[in-house]
Amino acid sequence: MTLGFLKKLRRAGLSHVSYGLESGSKNVLGKMGKHIDLPLAAEVIRNSHTLGIHTTVNIIVGFPDETENDILESADFIRKNSGFMDEVYFHPLVLMRGSPLDDLKDRFCIDIPEGNRISLWHTKDGRNNYKVRLERIELYKKVLKDKFVSNISMFNHYLNIADQYYGEGNKRFALEYYLKAKELTEDNDKLCLLEDRIRRCQEIKV
Repeated sequence: MTLGFLKKLRRAGLSHVSYGLESGSKNVLGKMGKHIDLPLAAEVIRNSHTLGIHTTVNIIVGFPDETENDILESADFIRKNSGFMDEVYFHPLVLMRGSPLDDLKDRFCIDIPEGNRISLWHTKDGRNNYKVRLERIELYKKVLKDKFVSNISMFNHYLNIADQYYGEGNKRFALEYYLKAKELTEDNDKLCLLEDRIRRCQEIKV
């Protein structure tokens, strides 16, 4: 993605590019197996924007072993280059069955719940779970403000939090978030799913 090549792309009609940077932390990129040179990435992002190409950057939040220092380093990279990013999308890491990370779950001490394994995976030491990943996204949001974009719908946001609380045995908080999710949908399938989970939360042990 040299400047010369980007100029050719622009002349050919390229109007929007979305870069899978995933992190602005060298440590996290190394663990992901993405050997990205961050200064070079910054140069490419700046050149793209300067040439009039709408420039989107994607960030994955919550890779196993990601630390608060990694988040701060990544946020600092984005802050320094945010003037050349039209938008930044944040995606909490999802654990897909059969993915390389799924194969390495023992190495990263990942525990996978029986229910929502994609979003509610967590590390066995409790330092990385869905709630932690959301908190880290909020940190990024404070850094980026109007350029921040999240791919999480509020319905899924509340549903995932509720599922995590339910998995932890905290039915009171789970019920609170299932009811919030219910207010945001009129889809019959989703409502049936929620009614079942709400009923289970409201069951009284005799």
